[in-house]
Amino acid sequence: MNLLILYWKQITVACVIVGAGLLGYYQGYAGEKAKFDAFKLELSIRTEALQQKNNAIVTEQKQITSNVTKEYANAVKKLNAYYAAHPTIKWVRNTDTRDVSDISDTTESIDGKTESDVPSTVDASPLDCASDVLQLLHLQKWVRDQENVNR
Repeated sequence: MNLLILYWKQITVACVIVGAGLLGYYQGYAGEKAKFDAFKLELSIRTEALQQKNNAIVTEQKQITSNVTKEYANAVKKLNAYYAAHPTIKWVRNTDTRDVSDISDTTESIDGKTESDVPSTVDASPLDCASDVLQLLHLQKWVRDQENVNR
């Protein structure tokens, strides 16, 4: 007890310093917590806005896919109906059977054998080729429409 009376001023100053430090720490923590809470609120608002935008984009992309799929199905039906109505359509074949070299060299003869990785169209019908072209056209339309959505 004698020690408290002897050093009461120093103990009081130390308690005031510790109290001021704790109060400053709490005030700083409260200020940073308020900033962090404001950041979280702003982030949740932005997230909600982006989520709505994303949902709108996904909905539009699904609609484009549905429309292109329906257009393609209708085009295939029309194509099949056309070739069913015109069964006499045949391939127009090239009657020239000379071998052509796959190397462009004007000083050599043209009697070399051709080598190609492209498969032959001998077994393909005009309907097969027209269907392939139709599919590629609709896929290109789908890609263009999807790109326009993302802009």
